Amino acid sequence: IDPPAGNDFVAIAAGKFHALALKSDGSIVSWGSNTLNQATPPAGFNFIAIAAGDSHSLAVKADGTIVGWGDNIDGQIDVPEGNDI
Repeated sequence: IDPPAGNDFVAIAAGKFHALALKSDGSIVSWGSNTLNQATPPAGFNFIAIAAGDSHSLAVKADGTIVGWGDNIDGQIDVPEGNDI
C-alpha cells in the first residue's frame, strides 16, 4: 500500500502492519491494516507527535496530553491520568 500523496508531512511512524504520518497542520493520516482500528486516528489538528506499536497507535496533542487507539489487550492505550508530556 502506498503512503498518501503530498509533501506536508513532518513525522512518520510504523506499526507491524500499519503506518501513520503527522501532517504540518497537526492532523494524522494512516494506511495499512486496520483490523483493530489501529489505523483510524482521531480527528483534529492539534497533534505534535505520533508513535505506532504492533496493533496500536499513540499521539501527543499540543496541550501535552496523550491519545491512544487500536488494540488494548494489555492496556497499551490506557493512558494514565495526569500525564503532562
